[in-house]
Amino acid sequence: MVIAGPLRLPLLTIEWIFAVILLELGLYFLIKYMRQEKQLRTSKGMGYSAFFFDFSLTWFYLIIGNYYASEKIESIFLWDQGSMRALFINFSYLCLITACLLFAFSMEKHRIYLFKKYFFTICFLSLTITSLIVFFINLEIIKIIPFIVWPLFLVFLTIYLVDFFKAGVKAETIVIELLKFIPAFILLAVGFFLSHDYFMQNLALEFRLGGSLLQLLALISLAYFSIGLPAFAEYDWREKVEELLLMNKSGICLIHKSFTDQINHLNEVLMSGALLSVNILLEELTSAKVTGSSIIKKKGKTVNIFSSTHLTGVLISQEELNTINYYLKEFIQKVEKVYQNVFADWDGDIDVFAPVGTMIDEFFT
Repeated sequence: MVIAGPLRLPLLTIEWIFAVILLELGLYFLIKYMRQEKQLRTSKGMGYSAFFFDFSLTWFYLIIGNYYASEKIESIFLWDQGSMRALFINFSYLCLITACLLFAFSMEKHRIYLFKKYFFTICFLSLTITSLIVFFINLEIIKIIPFIVWPLFLVFLTIYLVDFFKAGVKAETIVIELLKFIPAFILLAVGFFLSHDYFMQNLALEFRLGGSLLQLLALISLAYFSIGLPAFAEYDWREKVEELLLMNKSGICLIHKSFTDQINHLNEVLMSGALLSVNILLEELTSAKVTGSSIIKKKGKTVNIFSSTHLTGVLISQEELNTINYYLKEFIQKVEKVYQNVFADWDGDIDVFAPVGTMIDEFFT
């Protein structure tokens, strides 16, 4: 039903504010993504941006359909019957599914959240394809889609946020962090349902006004807490770092740091010599320069190597991540800058590099 009467203006005002805030959140995450170093950019930042952009489109289409489009039944385009309002409402639901699909894909690209990789992406993709097929058959059937999409999205969001905060906060504060976001998304879903045609036809417009206010409150809360989130650049990358070796150009191990609880490690000298030999061989085969980055993968491990003027850093990780390479390079360059006068007449005493441990903690712990 097209909204009219005394509540039309307050409802329209609130929903326009709601749509604009969503658009601004999308722009915020896009700008945040673009301002990051290229090596630190990940699909997670774009996933948030795409979600809020598509969700804002959802509401722009709902506003057009509920306040401006004609509800007159007529034969349009591919359908035997329908209305311009029904067409825009369908566009809004398709945008909602697309928002969930892009968000799930962006997050699952980096991690398995349930059963197997891309499980939720496949679910949302199946819903998207089904909705598109239904869209070209009947404009009314797709109205049930939000009742499927929102519960599935809330399940995925809960699993994702638990995993997200486990990597970055203490165990005792995970519940507190979740309570900042999960209730807000639940309020968004409840408010969205109250704007659905089923509830509009069976309940008074006061319920829709209440739903719109709930969504506005939830969105303000989300905006406030989202701005305080750290960069999404492989948020848990430090958990994937296992060993760090710092060597000079002769292959002498100056510093070895283990980030795991395992007791048995390879001998530092043997490891550094072997890795240096592999790196030299790799440089010869690829005609690479003496300085620069290289990566070797072996038996589920990734060996990240960065060679500079005086030092070579070797970092063993569980996965190949751009963030790890970036911070390894930054770490080596900082150590060289601090010790640039030492390298000129170094007498072989590795104790002089003991303070490097503080820099390791700064970058990798």
